[in-house]
This record gives sequence, structure tokens and C-alpha cells, in this order.
Amino acid sequence: LAEETKRTIPTPQLLLKEQIDELTSQVEELEKRIQKLTEGAWTFTFGPDFDPSALERKAGVKVHEKVRVAAKGWRLAFSSKGIPMVEPAFANAERGSDSDEIHGLAFKVNRDELRLLDAVEASSNRVKVELEAYDGRELEGFLYTAKPHLVDEAPPSARYLKAFLKAAREADLSAEYVEKLVGTAVYKPTVAVLDARKKLPKMEDLEEISCEELEDMADEDQFTHVSCLGYIVRVPKSKIFVGSHRGRDITTRALKQWRGQPLEEADELGQPPYPSLASTTTEEMQYVKNWLDHYLWAGGSDAVVGFLSEFRRQREMEAMGLFKR
Repeated sequence: LAEETKRTIPTPQLLLKEQIDELTSQVEELEKRIQKLTEGAWTFTFGPDFDPSALERKAGVKVHEKVRVAAKGWRLAFSSKGIPMVEPAFANAERGSDSDEIHGLAFKVNRDELRLLDAVEASSNRVKVELEAYDGRELEGFLYTAKPHLVDEAPPSARYLKAFLKAAREADLSAEYVEKLVGTAVYKPTVAVLDARKKLPKMEDLEEISCEELEDMADEDQFTHVSCLGYIVRVPKSKIFVGSHRGRDITTRALKQWRGQPLEEADELGQPPYPSLASTTTEEMQYVKNWLDHYLWAGGSDAVVGFLSEFRRQREMEAMGLFKR
């Protein structure tokens, strides 16, 4: 009985102190978690878009700092699947040898915002990477690499490589690194593709379809219709990569894409006037024709169903010297 009476009898004050200590411990743990979430994380971008404001708009993150860096042991590959015959492949980061390296920019964002980047890069895996900054710092960051089932190495389009080189120079990346990129082989149409172009019927031999009629043909069961250079092609909906191409001519839009102009700004929605042959360079026209090649491939045999009447009128006026743009 004497031993029992020596035990401390919990008082309300003692119980309250224990509760306060427990709450204090929980608050400290929560503060540590918050600090970890809000501390900076470096995300590595290797091009072609090095504009931090574009990343902020696209992902909804806040970029606090940017720095030029190199990722050792990684190689730049054009292996992220693109659009056949137009944009066959986009840039991707793949593990390479010890001598390989990719140059680019690292953007510092809040760690809790990585989930927003993950959502934007849903077709890629986020991987930890060691980065060597041009200013001498060693940084631990992340990069996104295409998921295996979306990888197929191929030459990029001339348009994409041109944009890639322009962005790399503007970001002031290593001159030696940029020079290596200059030698990248680009996509060129095969003999079979060029032969298919030659076999296209003359516009005079095709049924004329107006822009208004083409718009009505945008949604027909399992098919849609797209016009390029006036040729109207019937395409399965399952093979449409760009939804805004449905039921319109894409000639002007494709030319804007080559020139790096905003696609949605002053969108003509496939209406005339169209680019004149005299106002386009060989490289520009080649890129537009690549889009026609793509839709001829996607549509299969007998895919051409008509010719855009407004496009034909303009071509006839050009031939008579009555139209310039």
C-alpha cells in the first residue's frame, strides 16, 4: 500500500501538459513537411521551348530561377513519337554513355508544384538527374523522358530542328553543343511518297466542294474531311492528330506553323485568301505538302474526294496574274 501511494497521481495540469507536448510535436512535424514541399525543385528542359513564362502558363507553376545546365550521362534523341510524314519525332532525353550530355535550362519551382508538371507531362516519366550548372553549381533535379511505348527514334522535321536550334542559340547554350545539333539529319519524303504526289488527280477533274460544304463534312460517322492545298481528303477520325483540322483547309495554318507564327492568332479558319505560290519558299511549300502526304496516308486508297472551290478560284486567278498575297 505504501508503494502504491508513491505513484504520481495524474492531475488536470499534468494531463494538459502532455497534450500540449503532443500537439507541439505534431506541429513541428507538419512544419517540416511544409518546408520540404515548398523548398525549391529543379526541373530540366532541353528544348525547344526555354521560355519560363510559357511553362508558367502551361503548367500553372511559378518559376523562381533559371540557369543553364548540362545533364551528364544523358543523350538527346529525337525519339518521342510524333505525326507521320510531318513531325515524325520530337526531342527526348535518353540514358547514354558517360561521355554523353544534354544541355538546356533548369527552372526552379516549388516542390509541391511537381504534380502540376507531372499532369502536363503525362506521356513521360519523371526521373531524378544530376545537373552541372554553367555557373559551377551542382544541382539535383528532374527531367521528363518519354514512356517506352511512345518511343521510336526518327529524323525530326526541318521545321522542328530549325525551331530547336533557334531556341538553343537564344538560350545561349554551349556553342559546341549547338554545332553538333546543326548536323542532325531531318525527315525527307521517300520515293514512294513523292510518287503518290505525282499521282494526285488534277483539280479540274475533281468535284468542287465549298468551304461551307467542307465544314458540314467535319463529322460523318467514323470519318472526317480535311483540305490541304485544296485537296479534300476523307480521313478516319481515329487517325486525326489535330482536332482543329476537321472540316477546314489547313494550308495557311501549316505555313504559319513553319514560320513559327501563333496558330490561333487571327485564325482564318480555312477561309480564303490562301497563300500564293509566289509568296512561299521551296522549304515552306515542302512542309505544307508533308501535311498533304500525311492525310493521303491516313485516308488510304481513294481518299481524295474533291477540291476546294475557293482554292481553285484563287489558283485560276493567280495563273492569270490577277491575285497576289
